[in-house]
Amino acid sequence: MKNTEDFKGMMDLATVRLYKGIDKSLTPDDARNGFLVQRGKRTIVITAAHEMELDDHWFVDMNINKGHSSVHAPLNGLMRWWRADLSTDKDPEELDIAWADLDMSAFSKLLLAEGWDPKEPLPIYPYIGPIETPKEDTLYGFHALSKVDIDANLRLVFPIFATEVDLRYTHVDPIKDVYVFDMAREHQGHPYYKGASGCPIANEEGQIVSILLGGNSEENILWGAKLTDYDRMWDTEFKVPEPSVDPK
Repeated sequence: MKNTEDFKGMMDLATVRLYKGIDKSLTPDDARNGFLVQRGKRTIVITAAHEMELDDHWFVDMNINKGHSSVHAPLNGLMRWWRADLSTDKDPEELDIAWADLDMSAFSKLLLAEGWDPKEPLPIYPYIGPIETPKEDTLYGFHALSKVDIDANLRLVFPIFATEVDLRYTHVDPIKDVYVFDMAREHQGHPYYKGASGCPIANEEGQIVSILLGGNSEENILWGAKLTDYDRMWDTEFKVPEPSVDPK
């Protein structure tokens, strides 16, 4: 890729940070990544689902008012998670995705309550482009939250990021049914990527083709979800379920 810093800045806007709260509080306990896709009137949150219980209390972390303050907006009262197992091997829960329709009207009200200035654009950017199959002659990458140091008493989160560029798509794994990307450098070890699961994988123009699911350090590869299998379903109209949990 021509400019890694520009790519990282672009992916900062495209990637959604998700934190899991302890019980119903917003005290963070775990983290992962995702992205929003806009399909007609639907805004859908997409992430990786391994090691994720669908009734956990998840919230979005973002900056508002030009980055001067941070918002932890709860999601459980706004949407219901759906889950799909992708892998056909013996441990399918290592390779699956989760998604949910997000009620943007209710979400905007939460942001207003937290101090968001409606004169400013929403500090979250749904992807409106097509999701296509990755090409062998195109370079891909990601920049995402990898892990967090958490001070539960102060409710402070100190993010640590993982970045990979110049990934090359090679094939679909016939057993796991996932995209395989060759890495341009040596695999940095699984702790480096811990928590980066679910982040969007895109080319340098920002076209998203997949989300990160995992990898194999011995083969120096990373795995990505075949989102085209689901994008046709996301493109249909769907009534957002009634909130099952009070977001407050």
